[in-house]
Amino acid sequence: MMPCDEKMDEIWELLAKTNAPKLDNIEEVREYTAAITKLIYDYKMIGLIYGLYTADVEYHKQSGIEMHTPDEIARQITEFTAEFPNLTAEIQNIIVHQESPEFYKVWRRCLLRGNNLRFSPQGPATGKSLGEHCLNLTMFYLRKINGEWKITFEVNSDCESLISEAKRGEAEA
Repeated sequence: MMPCDEKMDEIWELLAKTNAPKLDNIEEVREYTAAITKLIYDYKMIGLIYGLYTADVEYHKQSGIEMHTPDEIARQITEFTAEFPNLTAEIQNIIVHQESPEFYKVWRRCLLRGNNLRFSPQGPATGKSLGEHCLNLTMFYLRKINGEWKITFEVNSDCESLISEAKRGEAEA
């Protein structure tokens, strides 16, 4: 099998886990969370964001950055993945707490890996790596609304200092 066939097989498998998920138990929520993470970060399927979040989502990042629409979230992730086109997310842990049959709190820990290969607001591409310690911590609320699972609230923390260093050419190669 060719590498492109293997990648497409993985994409189809991940999409199957995200298409109209039932999310009846904690393990299904873990699989769903892993699938959406891989599809967005590894396969750059940013358009999925529009179906994942409510139209009035409350999304927080460090430094007091807030976003309130899927479009704002998609724009931010598009810029990041454009600056680091070989970006991948290595999921280390997903913790799920079921509040009710229609409400989960989810925590995800992953390492982001990639190189600054494209222009960013800090300047031209540096080629520098995010290294081995670019931690991404996320907590979100997953609620069933009108029969569909949506993220209504999220707090996302990246290693902004490592990301900025890579864009300025200060991170280790």
